[in-house]
Amino acid sequence: GCDYLPSVPNMGIKTALKYIKKCKSFTRAVQVAKFDNMRFPPDYVENFKKAILCFRHQRVYDPDSRSLVHLNPITSGLIDEFPTLDFLGAPLPEETVRDLCEGRISPQTLQPLFASPPVVTSPTLSESSASSTTTTSASPVVQR
Repeated sequence: GCDYLPSVPNMGIKTALKYIKKCKSFTRAVQVAKFDNMRFPPDYVENFKKAILCFRHQRVYDPDSRSLVHLNPITSGLIDEFPTLDFLGAPLPEETVRDLCEGRISPQTLQPLFASPPVVTSPTLSESSASSTTTTSASPVVQR
């Protein structure tokens, strides 16, 4: 089992490794284990394939294009076997992706993490020269 699949009763790491070493492939290992009276949840083989594909083809943020891309390319064979690929996750609007991955919105709520910063304007040349002529260089007074 893993985060994507339920556990198979009586199938721990050692038992799974024994079947994989003996059979050389996951599909064959499941067939042999079933022959040995191991019980697998319905659709286990298909869901196992989907779990592997989630690791191989997860969506990641590409900072160069500022968009989500698949970690590895999606092949035509994969599309033939799984036409919708909906198990890889729902698409998100591009602006949401950028805001999320660049830390502007919360991953849980998709709401802004911070209030918009105030707009700061620079003083004009006449304002800065006027303020420098009226400023004194007196030392601060500390009262006790």
